Amino acid sequence: MIAILPCGRHKLAPDQFPALAKDVYIGPLAGNLIRLFEGGIGIKGSYLILSAQWGLMHPTQIIPETYDLRISEQYDNLKYLRRLKEQFEWLGKGVYETYLPKAYLDFLYMYYPTITFLSRLRDDGTKSSQELWEDLMACGALIGATVTTKRKEILKKA
Repeated sequence: MIAILPCGRHKLAPDQFPALAKDVYIGPLAGNLIRLFEGGIGIKGSYLILSAQWGLMHPTQIIPETYDLRISEQYDNLKYLRRLKEQFEWLGKGVYETYLPKAYLDFLYMYYPTITFLSRLRDDGTKSSQELWEDLMACGALIGATVTTKRKEILKKA
């Protein structure tokens, strides 16, 4: 199963671009999730990042420049919607495990109702990225008890 992770508002400084997608997002939710998956949770490369600018991105995809765009700003962007539709068609119909905030899931459900998204976040739309991250850690929702151990290892390296 492929996991879909969010992009985030907090990114590298503009002078650090171009950069790999997995290195761009440094905020509390997106940055920590990416580091967990890169640190050995699941199979390396078994996740994609849902970018408000580029659609679904492989972690090693190069992002040429910084951007400031929210998924809600793409609701009527036909070019973006077509690109995302093509990306999901290429992946095939399946079940995707998501670690996406409510706004992203609402967007996906609205435009891609035939795809199954298993949400791993308990988001009612009122929580910050930091609160969502803390919820994940508190309930161990990301791959059981290994999450807390992995997070401690990752934070020691940081």
